Amino acid sequence: MFSAVGSAGFVIQLIALMVLTRFVGWHYGIATFVAVELAIFNNFFAHSRWTWRDRRPLSRPQWIRRWAIYQTAKSGVAAMNVGLTAAIVTATRAPVELANACAVVLCSGLGYFVSDRLIFIKDGPSAERND
Repeated sequence: MFSAVGSAGFVIQLIALMVLTRFVGWHYGIATFVAVELAIFNNFFAHSRWTWRDRRPLSRPQWIRRWAIYQTAKSGVAAMNVGLTAAIVTATRAPVELANACAVVLCSGLGYFVSDRLIFIKDGPSAERND
């Protein structure tokens, strides 16, 4: 399920990146950041609903806390994604979409680990891991 949600987010990210760079005329660095943030937003709710549905927060404050942790962690991954995309474009002159796809692949393992072990954990007094 993680891969399916991630793939859907990646499609959103690539479409946003293409629209923002090719049609709106934004610089690829800024466009990559915005596209990644759109994917982060989508993926948080999709992972909550499908991937880790057995680990739902018990209260609104827990939802807010989880979103804040997710956004913070994924912003770090997003920064890596933007940096890798820029490095690949600069070093190879590859199209930004291809460079971004490579960056996503390079960052995906870290993204799964952070989500599974630090973000989508069971909340509450009897929280147990679902490993």
